[in-house]
Amino acid sequence: MSRPPNRGASRMQKFGNRDTAKKQGVVVNYLAAYLRVMSNQPFHLSYVDAFAGCGARIDAAESDTPQTGFMFDPPAPQPKIGTALEALRLKPGFHRCVFGDLNRRHLLALADRIATLRASAEDLPETHLLRVDANELVQRECDWCNVNASGWRAALCAGP
Repeated sequence: MSRPPNRGASRMQKFGNRDTAKKQGVVVNYLAAYLRVMSNQPFHLSYVDAFAGCGARIDAAESDTPQTGFMFDPPAPQPKIGTALEALRLKPGFHRCVFGDLNRRHLLALADRIATLRASAEDLPETHLLRVDANELVQRECDWCNVNASGWRAALCAGP
């Protein structure tokens, strides 16, 4: 039996609503402030996202809009960039980003999106994508920080 083609970067997660975008904005603003403060310190900075997803989403509330009976189709919902990609692109930036998710297809799509950014000559930090449970990822990163404790600090995101 043949396998379906890999849709890669075209893969979107359908979840959330306006509140999801607000929560994402709060997380990204916090990370930007954290980076501004920590950029004056002699540390290497890691960002760990335990639920990284595929790097983009479509609000579930937008995509389930009922037909209104008009003669034209409503505009298609626009994809929104995910927290993982926003964190990856912050300047001043992290030195290392670790993205975890249990869904293999989400990680493949995220890897495709990151590769596209790198291909456009965007300066991005060292990146690791891991198919692991969030609890396991947090434990692995705590162990990693203990081994490499000298000069490393980490920010952990467990959503939105």
